[in-house]
Amino acid sequence: MLPRPHKLTASADFKAAMKQGVRAGSRTLMVHVRRREDLVVTGGPRFGLVVSKQVGNAVTRHAVSRKLRAVALASVDKLLPQHDVVLRALPNSATATSAELERDYAHALEKALRKLQ
Repeated sequence: MLPRPHKLTASADFKAAMKQGVRAGSRTLMVHVRRREDLVVTGGPRFGLVVSKQVGNAVTRHAVSRKLRAVALASVDKLLPQHDVVLRALPNSATATSAELERDYAHALEKALRKLQ
């Protein structure tokens, strides 16, 4: 479970990260990163997950979500508090192991952060 200060909760924040941020993808997921310009930043970086029915049934989607939450929480120290990150699972994530998701996320996040600078 992600702690509250690290969660994207408002749909407007999800939309802003996906529309205004940069994105980078891999075989199993797409990463959208946006840097907030808030003067006062509480918590963060913040993460949001999008795991649609294209990934699989409810059991599969929840398993993928749990893996992605763990991967996101492990990367908190690599990001600034102003970063909003949306992880969108692709259909291949249903059969991916945690290690594969972690590797794909790290690679996609690195690409997105390079684009952001």
